[in-house]
Amino acid sequence: MEERRVTVEGVTRPVPEPFLVIATQNPQGSAGTQLLPEAQVDRFMVSLSVGYPDYDSELAMVLGVRGKSRVEDIVSVFQGDTLRDIQNAVDQVHLKENVGDYIVRLVRATREHPELSCGGSPRASIALVRMSRAAAFLNGRDYVIPSDVEEQFPYIIRHRITLDSAARMNGRTKDAVIGEILQQTRRPSMGIRR
Repeated sequence: MEERRVTVEGVTRPVPEPFLVIATQNPQGSAGTQLLPEAQVDRFMVSLSVGYPDYDSELAMVLGVRGKSRVEDIVSVFQGDTLRDIQNAVDQVHLKENVGDYIVRLVRATREHPELSCGGSPRASIALVRMSRAAAFLNGRDYVIPSDVEEQFPYIIRHRITLDSAARMNGRTKDAVIGEILQQTRRPSMGIRR
């Protein structure tokens, strides 16, 4: 993914810019699937749980089924140049040093937590910066605030952490540990922006 090229049957090809990978995983059971190694999981920027649709959405899906869906029917919502422009604008969102410090302390807390056998790597810190900048941009700001970081933290860290066996046996969840880390990590003071 990060190398920006794909190799299939021994033939390596560059991928176009922008290049995004979206992978799906069914959390129910593991028959016929293989767990990814931690180093590979760490390369995924975020992990979102979609869950099941509500009744009305599921009914609309059922009533809308008309044969096989086709890739040809997918329409572009904007061009690659527009996405690159948005990515460049997000990169310009300001991150104060104390907010960067907050990000590092949150991710490091996962490495030091007694119930986690695996915590977030520096790649998780970088992902949290990028997601926090995107959140600020989507909220119409050109600067990151602590709540941007806190909103994005679960999405970038959940798939990167591993509960130790004692925590799993005691019924602990990743979300509970993430909540504790957020609660116990001192927020930076932002002061007044003029």
